[in-house]
Amino acid sequence: MDALISAGMSQEQVMDLLNTGKYNTAILDYVSQDTIQGMYNTYNGVALGASGAVYGVLVAFGMLFPNIELMLIFLPIPIKAKYFIPGIILLDIVFGITGTPTGIAHWAHIGGALFGFIMAWYWKKNSFDNHRWN
Repeated sequence: MDALISAGMSQEQVMDLLNTGKYNTAILDYVSQDTIQGMYNTYNGVALGASGAVYGVLVAFGMLFPNIELMLIFLPIPIKAKYFIPGIILLDIVFGITGTPTGIAHWAHIGGALFGFIMAWYWKKNSFDNHRWN
């Protein structure tokens, strides 16, 4: 970004380059095409995360311990897991349906939550009852 701005491009032109991939070839006198292409690919690249898996663990936790109180860091109010977890899943469904452009993979969260629910339900139904001592 600094190299392009120091070469004479404005910040708006750099953002246009990052969004469209189009630029004035005169800038190649100051910055290599590989640098521009690398910057474009980095800006528009796909990022992978583990948030879907975290939702799966969160749902399984909520099924095992529904009355444990959880809190968000920016909202320090204790809320029981049986209310908190469905609430954030409902928010992801709403944001996923409305297509809110937040850069968050809302449907990956829903998929992870669904997988966590199915897995915890299966384990609870098949494994835990067979190995009880009482």
